[in-house]
Amino acid sequence: MMTKMVRVMMVAVLAATLTASAGCMGSESGEDGGGTGIGGTGIGGTGTGGTGTGGGTGTGGTGGTTVKPVLPAVSGSFQVVTTIDLTVNAVLPSTAADGVGTLQALKTDPAGTFFDLLEEAGVPLVDDILDALPSALSSKLKGWINSAVTGLVFNGGPVSTALSDLIGAASLTLTRFDVLSTLEIGSIDAAGRGLAVHRIDALRFSLQGKTVTVPVPVAEGVTTQEDVTIQVTAGRIVIGAHSFSLPYGQYAYDALNDYARQKYGYDLRGALGAAIDCNQVASSVANRCVLGVCVGYQATLRSICEQGLDRAVAEVQSRFAANRFDALELSNGRAAATATALTQGSWDARLDVGFGPRAVPATFSATR
Repeated sequence: MMTKMVRVMMVAVLAATLTASAGCMGSESGEDGGGTGIGGTGIGGTGTGGTGTGGGTGTGGTGGTTVKPVLPAVSGSFQVVTTIDLTVNAVLPSTAADGVGTLQALKTDPAGTFFDLLEEAGVPLVDDILDALPSALSSKLKGWINSAVTGLVFNGGPVSTALSDLIGAASLTLTRFDVLSTLEIGSIDAAGRGLAVHRIDALRFSLQGKTVTVPVPVAEGVTTQEDVTIQVTAGRIVIGAHSFSLPYGQYAYDALNDYARQKYGYDLRGALGAAIDCNQVASSVANRCVLGVCVGYQATLRSICEQGLDRAVAEVQSRFAANRFDALELSNGRAAATATALTQGSWDARLDVGFGPRAVPATFSATR
């Protein structure tokens, strides 16, 4: 009797064990479905093996949805400011510095500058007065002219202060400038690609605390507008390669003239003439005497001074104008982009002034 009861109990336990195993297998099948599997519950009866209900259908999880980046709405017009540094790699040729050197010579040796420039131009005034004066006077003529110029007062201070100021402004036109331009961006496709037109409007110079803007007109032999490619991604823009050509030296000279007008009320020639008053210089030198013999020739001296200044300014302009950008190459323009501004931009820029392209630092920003 005891043995029979034991057998029945063992059968029941075995049935329950088999039923539980079936339920576990159903749970595992649900997990393989990739979602939350619902395992069946093994149901066992007393004395008989219940049928395990399991292996419920697993529900797979939803995969990640690809979210397209939102592209900034850059279509339309931007006003761009590109800053270019000419001091790196000695980009400009020596003729640019020679123009500044002419102004420097006017400060340090005005008489020698007048004499040399007039002789180069074939003007006989200097030879005429030197031949007419006795050696005791002719040998001192340069020194007297220089002393007369040095002693002049202009704009509330010594003339040398104004000359140094103009020299400094002229030098700055050859070191750094801003290109003011318009970037007209067309429609951008779903991949962020588009086209644009980049046009130079003006050059801007910061000279001795004053800002001078020189318009860049459309002219023959000058490339001021180019088509460019645009690539936009989330928060970024890349502007493709393009190139301009400009008579930069003439614009730099124009900037120097405009600076003189802002500071002194005259262009460069007028400012120099106001600072170096040829009437005063001629009067001072004409009244110099040695042993009772005086120089005289006041009209000739005034002409030497006036024509010397004319030639000096013409020399400065000629030296400046000789500097031309055969190619200002801008490529791979990269910037942070929003619908209203381009910031922290930089170009891979190269400048060719007739000696082959040279890399120059160039940064930019833009606003609507």
